[in-house]
Amino acid sequence: MATLWGIDLVARRPNFVSWVLGELLEGREVQLFTDQSTTPSYANQVAEVLVEMVRNDCKGVYNVVSQGCQSKYDMGLKIAEFFGRDPALVKPWTLASAPYKAKRPANGCLDCTKVEEALGRPMFTFEESLVFFRSEVQNYHFNWGRPQKPPS
Repeated sequence: MATLWGIDLVARRPNFVSWVLGELLEGREVQLFTDQSTTPSYANQVAEVLVEMVRNDCKGVYNVVSQGCQSKYDMGLKIAEFFGRDPALVKPWTLASAPYKAKRPANGCLDCTKVEEALGRPMFTFEESLVFFRSEVQNYHFNWGRPQKPPS
């Protein structure tokens, strides 16, 4: 399971990173799982890698994801730090205590070694992807995670 994130210019719906950042920008707390790990993947970089894979005639099944695996809580702390927000607004929560009807996996990490070897280069880390995301954010206006009221 990868956590795909980025700016959605079509549907304009929040994803994990844009939702967390939007809440932090508004000074609101976010409760994030400490006991569920995932592989964050920046949509723009995934798209670029897919094009590169087609050009290199890659065949087979690949995990086109960022390097590393982390909890959503750790991702939230990194988002807060990177964008200069108060990390105290990121509150630990557990998947085990969430009121979900369907079970969620605790470890949804994917290994990107195969795609790195096929392309002869490393995939980006979550932190590196945040650098690209920040430059994108400066160029677009979009819904940060809460429905916006239409202008009166």
